[in-house]
Amino acid sequence: MLLTELQTYSLTHMANMPFSSASSGDNSFSFITEKGLDILEMAPDPKSVSPSLSCRRYVIRPSGELPTSDLGIAPKDILPHLDREQAYSLISDITLSPCLTRTLSPVPVPRLSQWSPVGILPNHRCVLALLTDMGSLCLYMLVDNEYRQKANISDLWLGECRATWAPPLRDYTHRLTELRNRAEMVKLTGMCWLEDTREGAGWLAAASKSGLVSLWQVRACASNPLDIDVFLVTQFNSELKIVNTLHWISLSSGNSKWKIVLTWTKVLSNMFGDTQNYRTFKNDKVISTKNKNTHTFFKFTCFKN
Repeated sequence: MLLTELQTYSLTHMANMPFSSASSGDNSFSFITEKGLDILEMAPDPKSVSPSLSCRRYVIRPSGELPTSDLGIAPKDILPHLDREQAYSLISDITLSPCLTRTLSPVPVPRLSQWSPVGILPNHRCVLALLTDMGSLCLYMLVDNEYRQKANISDLWLGECRATWAPPLRDYTHRLTELRNRAEMVKLTGMCWLEDTREGAGWLAAASKSGLVSLWQVRACASNPLDIDVFLVTQFNSELKIVNTLHWISLSSGNSKWKIVLTWTKVLSNMFGDTQNYRTFKNDKVISTKNKNTHTFFKFTCFKN
């Protein structure tokens, strides 16, 4: 096999994390950088006699939204009633996003980007899903030569979670526990697209830190082709914590039944070599692999369309 380099493009900012690039079916590439998400669109020139491609560049600044900042329990109201250890754990918890006086809010950075399969949008365009480290998941599409946010999965998921929450008790320790449980339910840590479409719709799976997995249907808006509609199809509890990787596997040729593979990884030792406690799931549907520093669990969940 002979490989020939046709063109080379230099990015302004260096990619700042492993596996930070993704390619789409409409000849676009996305790169997670320190400044946001860089997108390169390759378009062949039919009039050119040489095998060259024209390149267009787009930049997406991540959404500044913090999904865990409004959970129905204000951290500033319970903070004065906690002891020093509880107050410190509340302020330093990376899952929460407390808006406290004389403090700066964290700046979200892209963590994962994935392209939808071709077939959802007109002209064989793809939808881009962008997940930040603060758990915000948004969908983007190209409109008038710029990528615009068209749907916020995190806001839709927050509304679904709020419908299940009961009023918290007056005990402030219980409120702190309830606040953390709500934050783990709302914060999204992983997502993936189904590799193909079904009747013009795409399927997107998203996992929260608490182990809840939600399945979303994404399709072009019937009244406006420059917009998309998003619907929650179903949700289930994976019984795992901090799901960071999801994969779709088709179980039949007709794609009427699928399997979702969820990966959960927990660090066993920190930088100082101290061993942390962990729990192994005793379930026939869970297998695990172990190396020196991490313990990774794989769970297979089946569902039928």
